[in-house]
Amino acid sequence: VLCGLTYLFKPPLNYLVEYAMPIQAACGDYSLLEEKGTQLSRFSLMMRHAQNEFFSVGKFLLTGIFASTLFQDMIPRAVAAGGAAAPWKALLVMMGLAFVLSLCSSSDAVVARSMAGSLPVGAVLGFLVFGPMMDIKNAAMLLSGFKSSFVIRLFATTFLVCFLVIGVFMTGGSGGIRI
Repeated sequence: VLCGLTYLFKPPLNYLVEYAMPIQAACGDYSLLEEKGTQLSRFSLMMRHAQNEFFSVGKFLLTGIFASTLFQDMIPRAVAAGGAAAPWKALLVMMGLAFVLSLCSSSDAVVARSMAGSLPVGAVLGFLVFGPMMDIKNAAMLLSGFKSSFVIRLFATTFLVCFLVIGVFMTGGSGGIRI
């Protein structure tokens, strides 16, 4: 809401790309010419769709599992070494990490939980809040339909709002939350 309210003060002008390429879903052809309308054809259609979804989403799932495993094994030592750093530095690092990793929110939770013991609560919260709002995948998708000046403004606005709100949260004692 806060990010959206900032656009009331200075609305963007001419922010759409002129020749944007429409994104087309690669769902495949599920038409069954023979035995149309029978229970067997409906089941076969459902199985084809499930198979397509499994293989199209499976690569993202495996990437998230790989990243979370990597963090659980290798990163906690590096994070523990920097755990005594200023909380705002940890927040900046975690928000940057959320942007670069581009994990889905389910994977974000697993990665954040693996680092929760060695980082301030606010830094982990920054990772969980900023990651779903702005990441590399989202930026690439936005650049396909909007001009880069609009995307940069959206990124900067989102980053500043998240950083300031979580900074206030951390200043207030993290709301008494302990992980």
